[in-house]
Amino acid sequence: MQKYDNYVIPAMNENAQKYKLSVIVTAYNLEKYISRCLDSLIRQTYKNLEIIVSDNGSTDSTGRICDEYASRDARIKVIHMEKNGAGGGRNAGLDAATGDFIAFTDGDDFIDPYMMEKMMSAIVTFNADMAVCRYRQLGIDEDYVEKSYENGMVCVLDNYEMLRAYCEEDERLVIQNALWNKVLKREYLEGIRMWENRKYEDVAFSLKMIKDVGKTVYIDTPMYNYIIDRSDSGTNDQNYKTLVRDQFEGYREKDKIFKDMGKEDLMYIHQYFTCKKMLVLYTEAKKAADEGSKEFMKEVKNRIVEYGTNAAGIYSCPVADKHHVLRMKLFLISPVLYNIFTEINNTVVLPLKMKIKNMRDA
Repeated sequence: MQKYDNYVIPAMNENAQKYKLSVIVTAYNLEKYISRCLDSLIRQTYKNLEIIVSDNGSTDSTGRICDEYASRDARIKVIHMEKNGAGGGRNAGLDAATGDFIAFTDGDDFIDPYMMEKMMSAIVTFNADMAVCRYRQLGIDEDYVEKSYENGMVCVLDNYEMLRAYCEEDERLVIQNALWNKVLKREYLEGIRMWENRKYEDVAFSLKMIKDVGKTVYIDTPMYNYIIDRSDSGTNDQNYKTLVRDQFEGYREKDKIFKDMGKEDLMYIHQYFTCKKMLVLYTEAKKAADEGSKEFMKEVKNRIVEYGTNAAGIYSCPVADKHHVLRMKLFLISPVLYNIFTEINNTVVLPLKMKIKNMRDA
């Protein structure tokens, strides 16, 4: 990995912006938010854009607002379609895209005006296949004062380095599942599409999209603004059924992709973090004790037992923490034993540690 501190990404004037960038926007009933998203795209300092908006069966004024924007800016194309999930909307956008590069934006989010220029300039400067940036998390009612771009760390990663940061979900290099903090060559999206009418459509798709990327430039400056607390957001409308059917199935598909690539070490890292998430979900479901929670806990148990066949690889992966490994071992021995351990840890051990820390700090 090549690391550059306080790196100055060169400016790109319009004459240098020779590559067309297709930005695919998904929108469903976003009449309160879609204008801010489209305004942020129109104002981009990178002008060679194709903005494709998938109006995914909206029943409010979202479609009309998008059409008004398209009438004012020829770079905007609107696809009106029946509701088909975020995956269906993105697929329609991919089918219509004509750009050399592809980016995704959610219609309730927005981006800084220099984001696409910095991403494309970094790609050209380092002859990279993909650029990834850090992002901000903002509350829906949070006032945001537009910030000037700040030079920061830039890293150039080869394929393995990028994929390892991706499956580790490393906060130092925010690759992650998200589609919207990336710009990449269109060729890597040829022949792959997302699940439609399902949740977690990006879990396995993101790996399919990036698995063959040769060189990635990571920009450690937040430029994408991700809204986290919309009560009517699809990401806040989950249930046990979609977790089992979609999220868990996405994890399983990622395991297969890593294995088929001959990168079992990355598969074990991915399974380690997946087990951590599943144990958290198991504990939350146990506390909820509501309709469907018992069946869900059973499904979690089945999945962790399934991962138990790879226990040696998971326990010995380079990011494994002994405490989390102990939790997984206890669960595989007996979920009841795991529950007792968790209860003692949460009600006795952690409060005691906090009390000792406070005494030392006093």
